[in-house]
Amino acid sequence: MRDLDHDGGVNPPTFAAGVRLPFAQLPAAVAEWVARTLGGSITDVVDKQGGFSPGVAAVVTTTSGARGFVKAVGTSINAESVQFHRAENAVMVRMPLNDSILRPVASESIQVDADEWEVTILPVIDGATAAHPWSESDALRVLDALVDLGTQFTPSPWPDDPARTKQLVAFFRGWTRIERETDDPWHAHPWIARHFDDLLALEPVLAARLPGDTLSHTDLRADNVMLTDDRVWLIDWAHARNAARWVDPVLLMCDVVASGADREDGGDIDVPKLFATHRAFDGASTELVGAVIATLAATLHWFALQPPPPGLPTIRAFQDCQADSLLRYVVRQFPDGPRIGAPG
Repeated sequence: MRDLDHDGGVNPPTFAAGVRLPFAQLPAAVAEWVARTLGGSITDVVDKQGGFSPGVAAVVTTTSGARGFVKAVGTSINAESVQFHRAENAVMVRMPLNDSILRPVASESIQVDADEWEVTILPVIDGATAAHPWSESDALRVLDALVDLGTQFTPSPWPDDPARTKQLVAFFRGWTRIERETDDPWHAHPWIARHFDDLLALEPVLAARLPGDTLSHTDLRADNVMLTDDRVWLIDWAHARNAARWVDPVLLMCDVVASGADREDGGDIDVPKLFATHRAFDGASTELVGAVIATLAATLHWFALQPPPPGLPTIRAFQDCQADSLLRYVVRQFPDGPRIGAPG
């Protein structure tokens, strides 16, 4: 379970938070399956927010005392979200046992008239997501956990997974997408305009360096991390694939940067120093880290200009906010241009 509204407060625009369906609006057949699977009648429901699935995310308690974190979405809300949900279920049942990874209690596909529903029950974790802006203590806890996870997941237990790795490489094509859109507003950004050819040149560097033999999450943000007193949980493995061992730590730090946690943005983390000193970034030079951040900024910016998918009205504003924050960091760190094309 994810307590996605950290400490009960209002999340800032950099934190991934969509508009979710309340549990009470689930079709009766889906709610009955949840009650039957947990045992007893449902006595309490706490709807949760956060993440971009438009479906239900709720902690459900029954008369038997059983509790479960319920995720459910139907094709009438967003057909692609149903596919993501199924992909996540398929990943979770394949994942190696690890103290940072949940395994589903039960899952089911339920037909309700012409609507297909995908529903999963997960164990309840009594914890909270990392707040935005990230604190140094939370960032260090998660980076340390990623080091341990990288040790277990290298070499990858899924050695034959080339298609999903190619999808990761294809995602990091933001500058190419912007190049094709001659009216894209980022063309007028002075730093981008001066260095656009160098920014384009980052993409083949990443195409060569992102692949690797570590089973990786590749979608790490604060809303996909749960913290308890004694454990770090990594949630929502729908995009799990093989990548270089440093990829997950760098992607996590992209969220840290976007959250405004760097000291230059008023936060309490010396982000460049952390990149330079933490063992999670072994194998990733300053230039390579910059290439990831700059290209992710471009990719998120391009997506932010597209129409929002059904049921996800907030995702484009989130992507726009994150893109601007990441770009600001890159410009600050590389004022004379993206030396970040170096293979490092």
